[in-house]
Amino acid sequence: MKKILAVAVMAWLVLSGAPRAIAEPAKNQAPAPIELQHTAWTARDGVPPNIRSIEQTADGWLWLGAEDGLYRFDGAKFELYQPRSGSLFSGGVLAMGRLSDGRLWMSSNGADLALLQDGVATSYQEADGLPHAAIYKVVQEANGRLWLATSTGIHQLEPGAKRWHDANAALGLPAKFLVLDLMQDRRGTFWLLSTAGLFSRPAGATAFTKVAERNVSGRLAETADGRVWASEPGGRGVHLLYTPPGIKAVLPDLRNANSIRFLFDQAGNLWWSGGEGVRQMMFDGGNTIVRELNVHQGLSGASAEALFQDREGNIWIATPEGLDQFRPRRVQALQLAPIMSFGAPLLAGSHGDVWIDQYYYPALGAEPVQYGPGGGDATLVTVLYRDPRGQLWSGARDGLWQVNGSQRVHVPPPGSLGKRRFIAILDMVMDADGGLWVSFAGSGVFRLKDGAWTALGGMPELDRAVVVSMTADTGGRLWFGAIDNAVFKLERGKAIKLGAKEGLKLGEIDAITPYRNGVLVGGATWLDVV
Repeated sequence: MKKILAVAVMAWLVLSGAPRAIAEPAKNQAPAPIELQHTAWTARDGVPPNIRSIEQTADGWLWLGAEDGLYRFDGAKFELYQPRSGSLFSGGVLAMGRLSDGRLWMSSNGADLALLQDGVATSYQEADGLPHAAIYKVVQEANGRLWLATSTGIHQLEPGAKRWHDANAALGLPAKFLVLDLMQDRRGTFWLLSTAGLFSRPAGATAFTKVAERNVSGRLAETADGRVWASEPGGRGVHLLYTPPGIKAVLPDLRNANSIRFLFDQAGNLWWSGGEGVRQMMFDGGNTIVRELNVHQGLSGASAEALFQDREGNIWIATPEGLDQFRPRRVQALQLAPIMSFGAPLLAGSHGDVWIDQYYYPALGAEPVQYGPGGGDATLVTVLYRDPRGQLWSGARDGLWQVNGSQRVHVPPPGSLGKRRFIAILDMVMDADGGLWVSFAGSGVFRLKDGAWTALGGMPELDRAVVVSMTADTGGRLWFGAIDNAVFKLERGKAIKLGAKEGLKLGEIDAITPYRNGVLVGGATWLDVV
């Protein structure tokens, strides 16, 4: 116990010393915007007034404690909630959270408390032993005991009991004092933040011990690495209370996070209400980077009244005027190497990698690996294809190539094309026997097998067909799309033509892809199933 308290006190003193570097913008320079997808809901969308708390239950519902009651939100609709059994207190929600067993707890503006699970509400009032006081936090121990942090101290409810009792004296705490926040960390240590000071109680101990004096409001939090933090507006910001043994990560300077409410997200970034909106602090070694979104950039309000991260990783911010969501962008811009044309071919790998034009990108944001000779009209790439064996093929104006890592190997074209300076490959696909079918502009379709080319693949039905798109369906059959509103299905050694008589009205077949037992085909203005 002495060791734990010594570590906490030492951490407190360390943070009072010289700060580390922080990339805080100059006074006349606004922070850069938060680089996440942002969505805001306001009163016109049905957002309840003055949301004070946000929580999520195991069924996925987002719960909002507001000044006129409890709401739930499914991402589209806000609904004032009434339980199917039992009743909630009338009026607004002061505070709300989720217990370790999944139950939702909420306190009222009066001295009422309600527990909610599976639509069943259990309510407690002064007649059940609750103090006539504001309830700010409910914590559940592993043995089921419930703790209340109130404006008059700590109350507890024993497992199986129906009446709450005052626990201040038994826990070595003042007879009556304002508890601002209460938390049990992963080691089982309780932390209590109050106007009477900061207290802690290690697992197995019976009484709390004062760790430091405390005279202002604040909140507690634990990060994924086991460090415990507290906020203290007025110059100290967010600071460290405890670091587990063996943690050697650089200690960030968080004094500029000068807000009561704060949140460490799953990536370790800090969120808090600052300036005219919400701020995000990201850590990079010994430095920190601050980003902001304010009312002028679309935030629903000027301050963060509640902050929460859901199980999908989305950040939710409640402001006096609405509700805001921050999430990673589903589409991210990729910095491309120089390419020859706007419509450069793109081929996705199986592990988040991608080939674009003559470059291979191992991952998003990674430096591209060049496999071709680079820019030039003579080497313009028109098609990229990866066969079922994993071999990459590149069709370019200077020929057909096998691509192996950063090297490409030339494949001699059919004899009739060998004397051409430039060729144009429209598409390619491999059949179940390992034959590569290639459509050459102006020369038709050829099949490559064991180093030998066969015109039309031996199928006279393809004569004069200008094939611009090719694919193999889930059953291994090949499908070719042509410019004259025709689709060819290769089956049992024949190419069966499907066109207007079979219901196709697409004109040029520009795209074709497997779909169920057939294919989806796309033209200039329509999409059809074959």
